[in-house]
Amino acid sequence: MINSDTDLESGFMPICWMSNGQADYSIPPICNNPEEIIFPRSRLPLRVYSAYRDHNLISAIEWVNQSLACNVFQFDGAALHPDVRVYLAVALPPPGRVVGITAHWRLTDGTVAAQITTFMMNSDWSIQYTLQHELLHSIGLSHDDFELSIMWPYARTTTRYVLTTHDTRILRERYCL
Repeated sequence: MINSDTDLESGFMPICWMSNGQADYSIPPICNNPEEIIFPRSRLPLRVYSAYRDHNLISAIEWVNQSLACNVFQFDGAALHPDVRVYLAVALPPPGRVVGITAHWRLTDGTVAAQITTFMMNSDWSIQYTLQHELLHSIGLSHDDFELSIMWPYARTTTRYVLTTHDTRILRERYCL
């Protein structure tokens, strides 16, 4: 399900769909009617697939679910058609400080799927933080400008971060209540 331009809410990423079904996240949006990603509650918990059961991914899923006080994600190592596919520790990151990327596709049946790619990092803390951040992107949350937020757009060296009250509220309203 996708929200139309008329009811975009602050805190969620505006997207435009390209002809190949991939989402474009350009700011400003490249289309006249940007949308938001919304997974229907009937699909919850979203099935998260990775080729192996990684403890950092499991911890990140648990952190998001506990932060929202509902089960948005569930690891499913056998999912043929997962809602979120995760590729862990891809060897070569792109230039800059990018440590993870989330992309969305609209499938031929109209449903949306997400793919998270993380790059090589040197600590469990960095991996868990990146996975938490990218899982929140996968359900539509955008970056924010609060430096201690999990959605701060830059790689960090501090282990202190939070899911802001605003982000918690809008995600709970969309996926939990």
